[in-house]
Amino acid sequence: MTSDRQDGDGGLADVQAVHDELEAARAAFHRLVEGATQADLCRASAGTRWTNDQLLFHMLFGYLIARALLVLARLFARLPAGASRGFARLPDAATGLFDVVN
Repeated sequence: MTSDRQDGDGGLADVQAVHDELEAARAAFHRLVEGATQADLCRASAGTRWTNDQLLFHMLFGYLIARALLVLARLFARLPAGASRGFARLPDAATGLFDVVN
């Protein structure tokens, strides 16, 4: 299903392209998990302080958040611009706490 619609900037938002990208990420994640041994998962990941197991968890968590954010984006696309700006201030205000927790 291809569905193009105008976004707030006047450009076309290609919903199918987003869907395809998320599906590719899901498939890649499953390939990584299914192909990993316990030793692979316990090994340190390249470029982070996490193990590969922790990195895969964060990838899954990010995917789940992205899906929820798509729902929020659709919701805020229907609301006045001020609602989006107000909501955007919430994560900005929590950045310091997020950095400490992460």
